[in-house]
Formats: sequence, C-alpha cells, structure tokens
Amino acid sequence: MAFESVKTAGATWEPKQSGSKKAGTLKEKQPTESSHIIGWYMGTKNDVGSNNSSVHTIKMKEVGNEADIVGEIIDDKVQIWGNGVLDSLLANSIQVGQFVMIKWLGKKKSKAGNDYHDWDVMVDSSVEPVTGMTPLAQELMQGAKTEPQSAQAVMEDDDSDLPF
Repeated sequence: MAFESVKTAGATWEPKQSGSKKAGTLKEKQPTESSHIIGWYMGTKNDVGSNNSSVHTIKMKEVGNEADIVGEIIDDKVQIWGNGVLDSLLANSIQVGQFVMIKWLGKKKSKAGNDYHDWDVMVDSSVEPVTGMTPLAQELMQGAKTEPQSAQAVMEDDDSDLPF
C-alpha cells in the first residue's frame, strides 16, 4: 500500500508583508535580493477562498529569506497566493514540472494609478522537469495548460551534463 497525505501545502511564501492584520502588526516589506523562491512549479488551484483567488504550488528547493515562509512546510511544498501579474506569467509561460525562480519585484503603479504587486518568473531549462507526479500533484495541475516535457526530450535538446 502507498499512503499519501491529504493535506495540501501548509506553508505560504509571503515576501510582501509580515505580521498579522488581525493582530494589528501587519507591515509591508520592500523587495530585496532575497525576495525569491526557487523550485519546481507543481500547478495552480483556482477559485480558492472567499475572493476566488489562485494559489500556486512550488516544490521548493531554495528560498531567499526563510522568514518569508509562513506555516508548516509539508513535502517541501509552498503555496503562493496569486494576483493578475503572477497568474498571467505562470499560465502563459510555465509548464507544470518546470524548474523556476519567482521573484517579487515590489509594488508598482498601473497606468490608471492603482497599486499592484509585480513579479518576474524565470525558467531554468537545464534542470529536468518533475515527472511521475502523485495524484495530489496531478490534482494541483488542473489549472495548468500543458504537460511538462519528458526527461528524454530534455536530454535530446541539451547535450550538457545534468546538474546532479
């Protein structure tokens, strides 16, 4: 038998703020060189919570600042609450399983004068995508538009040595 946890990621990567609104200790942060997370993009769940938001899951390899992780990390998975910019970057440019770096770039002003959080997402195609996902990870993939490239296809495209 193979048992799997029914919990989703219990941790959230939150580089934008610290503290609690409820406790009156909420403080905005400014972006720094450590405002990033690196790992494998595991998918997106849509329509989460009362605001019908998107939640993106990363199988974390590295985080710039460990203090930006809130909650208990389960199976190296961390969630990131989406916004229009991050949702669009992940939906249009990233495949489930790809190795990514997500950087929070700080608050910006839109042309209409509204504040929004800006992000950058980068892919390292020299790192083999995650394949053979568990049913829980496959459930997370429902928001993704395409399947990851196979390991064989990556190796055929890249003659360099694998990074491990």
